Amino acid sequence: MIKANKYVENFMQLTTNILWNTFGNIFYLGCQWLLSVIVVRISGNYADAGVLSLAMSITGIFAILSSFNVRNYQVSDLEEKYGQADYIAHRCITCTVAFVLCIAFALCNSYKTAVALSIICFMLIKTVEALADVFHGILQKQWRFDIIGKSCIYRGIALLLAFIVIYKVSGNLWLALFSMALLTFVAFVLYDFRLTRKLTIINVCFNRVKLLQLTKDCLPLLIYVFFLNLIVPTARFFIERYHGEEVLGYYGSVASIALIVQATVGLVFTPLNGIITDYYANRDNKAILRLSGKVIMLLILVTLVVLAGAWLLGKSVLVLMFGESIAPYVWLLYPTIIASCLTGLVWFLGMLLTIMRSMQSLIIGAVVGFVACVGLCLVIIPSVAYDGANIATIVGLAVVAVIYIVAVLKMLFVSK
Repeated sequence: MIKANKYVENFMQLTTNILWNTFGNIFYLGCQWLLSVIVVRISGNYADAGVLSLAMSITGIFAILSSFNVRNYQVSDLEEKYGQADYIAHRCITCTVAFVLCIAFALCNSYKTAVALSIICFMLIKTVEALADVFHGILQKQWRFDIIGKSCIYRGIALLLAFIVIYKVSGNLWLALFSMALLTFVAFVLYDFRLTRKLTIINVCFNRVKLLQLTKDCLPLLIYVFFLNLIVPTARFFIERYHGEEVLGYYGSVASIALIVQATVGLVFTPLNGIITDYYANRDNKAILRLSGKVIMLLILVTLVVLAGAWLLGKSVLVLMFGESIAPYVWLLYPTIIASCLTGLVWFLGMLLTIMRSMQSLIIGAVVGFVACVGLCLVIIPSVAYDGANIATIVGLAVVAVIYIVAVLKMLFVSK
């Protein structure tokens, strides 16, 4: 009876944590997605929507450097090779470097001043996210996903309110984005930092030896995530370069709704990190395989349900949000949903390989998938913008998924 009660208690705790983590992050991403709708509704055109989509895509690349993909490593660091102070110090350094590089990119890439400022201001938002992420890693190890979920909700509300008010009053996109960054940073300090400090001692330790070693340990993860996350932005980059901001605006407005799908299939996996780490530490490969099978079945189910929902309600919902001008582009929902679910699969497989410390497989899969995407972008997008972007993205992600599946099976059943 005691064992049964303990099982029920653990199950309820896991379920509650998954719900908090998933709902909070989906809410936050939903608020970011609503920015695309608000821009079109307030401005009445898709030019600023294109700039916003471009800013999101470009800063997403530099955000990889700011986070250094340390989160999975941090949470799976059961032996505490590095302390909390080391992870926080490392994040402060990477955020600074990423922000400086993003400014250099925006200023040196011949963008209009307003576009460059929008990119820089959105990078400020990504910097706040990266700072919150390292604190969320600390909270995740203590199974305080309730705090993580509420943090995402508060920051989502803050960014949405700031953007609506400032953009409505000024009509200035970069100013609205700057206001978002400022208000979300205030929310981070007042909630994430304050509550984490109550649960544990928060300090920063710039130990040169440890910081260099942590960088060395996580560098393969950075390379893997960098190339993996380049796949989607690369397609959008080529659309803007060959066809302009307005064309990208239509594509980005429809495709941005897939962020919610991507969050659903990706964020459910985050609480599983600790469980799979324990399985792998105990060499319980069959348990990992069973859990992985359930995750993949969930992905297939989510994909089919969302595709059905898009077929039934996609046009009505998009027209309601963006207006009749979006109607000819509703079909873009289907390939972006498929790409989002593929991204979720790749994230899960990448998490498995990270836990197994199969860094070589992570890098090879991401690089090969990126190269396939770039090749298809160069061949197809100059003449066919949307189909070219969809084909390049889906094929690139599919290539990564196949390589990762083979690598996971090898690690479980071949490697000793």
